[in-house]
Amino acid sequence: MVLFSLVLALGMLVDNGIVVVENIYRLMDEEGMDSFEAAKKGVGEVAWPIIASTATTLAVFIPLALWPGIMGEFMQYLPITLMIVLGSSLFVALVVNPVLTAVLMKTKETPGNHKRTWTVFGIFLLLGLISYGNSIGMGNLFSVFALLVIINRYILLPATLLFQNRALPKLENFYMKFLTSTMKGKRALYIFIGTFALLIMSFVLMGLFPPKVLFFPDNEPNYLNIYVEHPAGTGISVTNQTTKEVKDVIDAVLDKERSSRKQNLSPTAIALIQKEKS
Repeated sequence: MVLFSLVLALGMLVDNGIVVVENIYRLMDEEGMDSFEAAKKGVGEVAWPIIASTATTLAVFIPLALWPGIMGEFMQYLPITLMIVLGSSLFVALVVNPVLTAVLMKTKETPGNHKRTWTVFGIFLLLGLISYGNSIGMGNLFSVFALLVIINRYILLPATLLFQNRALPKLENFYMKFLTSTMKGKRALYIFIGTFALLIMSFVLMGLFPPKVLFFPDNEPNYLNIYVEHPAGTGISVTNQTTKEVKDVIDAVLDKERSSRKQNLSPTAIALIQKEKS
């Protein structure tokens, strides 16, 4: 339940931080504010909206946290985890992110410093070599950090700038032209009717061709518990004889099942089974 709630909260986890950082960036880029002034004003503008948004989301899960009985003890981990995660997200968005944006955020890209990149790479690589003598895990971790520094500077950063400056504007222009063309005349009505027809068709196809999903498969038991009981005072020889008779019946049933399975096996599989028994 905890893992499920973490997966459920993953999408909502970053919403508050995105809203705060984007508003601060807008004030710095469009209105030319100082980073500290933009951080204070940016958080003040969106604080109550994101608090209300988080509160409405958490209010939905309060009844689950108050669920009584055994099911409540089992299900309460979901709302509790969600409340902790979203509450922490709100705290980070209102307290931590403004400080980081005020200190680190820049509206204009500065050219990368190759000397600093290789210095950081050398430090991590040196730490990795030193750590190999004490802990292979830490040595591998520092080595990965050193590799990520180079990959980020010479592969990821150029690819990001290329996407932002070339691919993304083309995609936005294509999307704008597509929306403009689809909103002309009666095309919007046709698209709405077509979308609704696709929705109905999806339900029809699900009914005609249901997916073959088995939530609770039938598992054969791995063992049997058989109890043989005689009246008190029965001799042990009589009990032993009855047990042997029950065993003979069980062996007969199992031999019949094994023989039916062998008919469906290949000669190679049968030879392997006989070899294993011998």
